[in-house]
Amino acid sequence: MPAKRRVRKAPPRFALVATAGAIDDFKDVPAGARSLVKTRLRRLAMEGCRVAGYSLSGDTPWPKLCSKHIGEDWRVVVAFQADDSIVIIKIALHDDKRDPYAEIAVELNVPISTAERTKPPCCEDGVPPMLDQEVLETLSQAFRNLRGI
Repeated sequence: MPAKRRVRKAPPRFALVATAGAIDDFKDVPAGARSLVKTRLRRLAMEGCRVAGYSLSGDTPWPKLCSKHIGEDWRVVVAFQADDSIVIIKIALHDDKRDPYAEIAVELNVPISTAERTKPPCCEDGVPPMLDQEVLETLSQAFRNLRGI
């Protein structure tokens, strides 16, 4: 029987960083869903906006944020920075009792979007919606502690 060859995995193309809130959110993910979340985050680090789901609707900062469905009820909300890093903003259950987008609105101190949900792809011509200076300032005020994951 021939020996198994080890396949070297390519290094991630994008650096993933998470807000302290997202790190806390991840701790709340049940064990059964946690491995799926980890798998999707690794894929996000490799492929970027191409697998980041859809852009949110509304006024700034909503269109600069992308939401990825994980299974039926979980969402991962991310933002892209010009330095090829992806900021994980929220990992949360989305059901009748919990709305991650309302939680983000509170955390970022922005109005909840009332715009019609159109769910355009996160990537437009392969380019993610980049955080502009206004959104970066909002994020840095809301989340002072970004940590690599």
